[in-house]
Amino acid sequence: MPEHRCYRSIVGAVKDGRLKEPFTARDWHEADKSIPETTWRNFLSKHRKDNPHNNSVLVKRVQETPEARYELIRQEKYGIDARYI
Repeated sequence: MPEHRCYRSIVGAVKDGRLKEPFTARDWHEADKSIPETTWRNFLSKHRKDNPHNNSVLVKRVQETPEARYELIRQEKYGIDARYI
């Protein structure tokens, strides 16, 4: 399975302390400004556990309101070894 660039961005930001879990899409944007707005606004929802389109599952939603918050799902199949998170 190909590695997800956005997932690596999130993992890197969590790993080096720029992003704390649980996080919002805007938190991720603040941690990595290289991610385009259309991506950071939509990626987390599209790749959350139980997403309606059966996309790859990379994060889980842990809070719905007032703003959705997410945590990583550590999966080696996406090319990121959980030992380094």
